[in-house]
Amino acid sequence: MQKIVILIALFFYLGQTFAQKDVYFRDDFKDNTFKWNYDPNRELTIYIEDSCLIISNISSIHKPVRYVRNLFLCNDSDFVIETKFRFFDVQDESLAALIWHSKDNANGFYFEIKNTGNVHIWGNKMNKNADFLPPTQFPSFSGTDWLTLKIKKTGQTQDFYVNNILVFTSPYRGLLGSELGFAVGKYTNILVDYIQVEHAPIKETNPKIAEKLSDDDLYWIIKEEKYKEQITILGKIYDMNTGGIIRNADVSIFDTLDNQLNNLKSDTEGNFLIQTKFTERINLKVRQDGYLMNAKEFYFSVNDESFERRYDFQLQRIEVGKVFALKNVLFEQGNSELLPESYVELNKLVDMMKDNPKLEIELGGHTDNSGTVEKNLRLSEDRVEVVKNYLVKKGIHASRVVGKGYGGDFPIASNNSDLTRRLNRRVEFKITKM
Repeated sequence: MQKIVILIALFFYLGQTFAQKDVYFRDDFKDNTFKWNYDPNRELTIYIEDSCLIISNISSIHKPVRYVRNLFLCNDSDFVIETKFRFFDVQDESLAALIWHSKDNANGFYFEIKNTGNVHIWGNKMNKNADFLPPTQFPSFSGTDWLTLKIKKTGQTQDFYVNNILVFTSPYRGLLGSELGFAVGKYTNILVDYIQVEHAPIKETNPKIAEKLSDDDLYWIIKEEKYKEQITILGKIYDMNTGGIIRNADVSIFDTLDNQLNNLKSDTEGNFLIQTKFTERINLKVRQDGYLMNAKEFYFSVNDESFERRYDFQLQRIEVGKVFALKNVLFEQGNSELLPESYVELNKLVDMMKDNPKLEIELGGHTDNSGTVEKNLRLSEDRVEVVKNYLVKKGIHASRVVGKGYGGDFPIASNNSDLTRRLNRRVEFKITKM
């Protein structure tokens, strides 16, 4: 197996004080960096598509199947293990679990949840099973909702959360081992949005490390020389409609706390080359008067062969009457709750309105075809109101935003599949004044 060594350290400024933040392993499945589908498994179908890890149980004997990666973790430290997933193509009672297990399979935790909303936390120690939380119904749960499972160790206590709701607290028993991953039950298919482990930094001189590491562990240690490297992003900026180059655009790099790290102007040919110190994730924003701001996140690992990325930006000109899709502003089915991935797109809209203080917009809300016409109309209006409230909370005056709900009258994708139906649960905006 290819050796995977993840070396991540995040540093940030709080005012004038330099502080060190917990580092973490995280996979958003933008690619197969961490080799989740590296090994063939005859009992599972595993692949990455549309930034999700897809796991399906195809076992002929209908048993739950484990799928894990090796993980090193210093149990003396506090940590958080978290993942977000959902069930799809549900045909029967389905079960999925976040697990962390020893390599000998004799010790571990299983944080299970079914599509019926039943939560079960159990573990084993030296092959003897123990129930920590007997099967318990989790409230307000739909079988196809996105679920966030989290295990948080603080001192000698560990807490278990479902969608940030505490469902169980127990003493830390030290049962967790060195394999991190999932278990999926019979007839079960899941889409995993991300998996993440937060952990305090470990110095490579720590004597507990060398004797416990294996060649294929996911782990984190501080190697200061890696963080002296610079990342470089270069590209060209174009007008989306005409294809013409855009000169003197503002190009800025921001960290995960939205602190600006560097900025410059594109040259007379629309080219830019911008650099900053190494960090795992940055957000690059491009602005020009008369255009919508555009942004893209870039991800880096110290194992990358190159810290250079090329990306060409296209900017859309702002025109009265033009309708723009908020492509990644999505909602839970049947309600007006924003999905977490919506905030990046909404923050782009906030930035655009702050950059253009005379701009006014009309929000248009849309639903899928589930439910009655009357219900969908009300739901689309509620979703518009949620987006407006978000903009106002971020500092946009309410008088600059009006809204209208259209129900399910204007779908942009098929309503025959839940994977595409979610795209119809959206909000668009039209520029009404500049």
